[in-house]
Amino acid sequence: RFSKPAHTMGVAFAVPHAFIPTPNMTPLQIARGKGAEAKRLGHSDSENPHSEKLVPNEGQLSAEWIKGYNGG
Repeated sequence: RFSKPAHTMGVAFAVPHAFIPTPNMTPLQIARGKGAEAKRLGHSDSENPHSEKLVPNEGQLSAEWIKGYNGG
C-alpha cells in the first residue's frame, strides 16, 4: 500500500474565463462574443468598438455587439 508524504506540493492554475475567437467564427459571431465579454467585465455599453468605425457591415457588427452585450 502506497502512502503519500505528509507534505505535498501542488500547483493550481487560475485561468480567467475569456472570449477567444476561433478561426472558423464569422465577424458577426466574434462581435457578439466580444459584446458579451464586455458586459461580463462590467464595461459600459457605450464602449461598443463598432459604433463609429467606417467599415463594411458597420451597422451589422454594431448590432451584433449590442445583442451579445444584452444577452440576446
